[in-house]
Amino acid sequence: MLYRHLVRQLDQFHLRCLRKIAGIQWQDRIPNTEVLQMCGTPGIEALIQKSQLHWVRMPDSCIPKQTFFGQLATGKRPQSGPVRRFKDVIKSHEMVRNQHGGPAQRLTQSHHLAYLVPQSSY
Repeated sequence: MLYRHLVRQLDQFHLRCLRKIAGIQWQDRIPNTEVLQMCGTPGIEALIQKSQLHWVRMPDSCIPKQTFFGQLATGKRPQSGPVRRFKDVIKSHEMVRNQHGGPAQRLTQSHHLAYLVPQSSY
């Protein structure tokens, strides 16, 4: 599972690489939204969600899906609190998507994720 701070670090790395490839310097002061549009790529969080949804759309008979959505028959969980399963992460993504429309609309409407997905990515 990826936590918010890890997604932020991945996004920073992704945009830094895109800027180097495109030859954009920090002095040019080009916002992240324009960098993503110039490169024709969605943000890293959109790519992660797309790959996670791949597992959800898989038929129930597939072994990888059974593994991701299954639970251990024996063992103990750590005392730190409830562990979010892959299923819980996907469910939270779906709830946010249903509140704000489709994936491209949802990511462009939220103020802190506005640069993640260009409208033509899906």
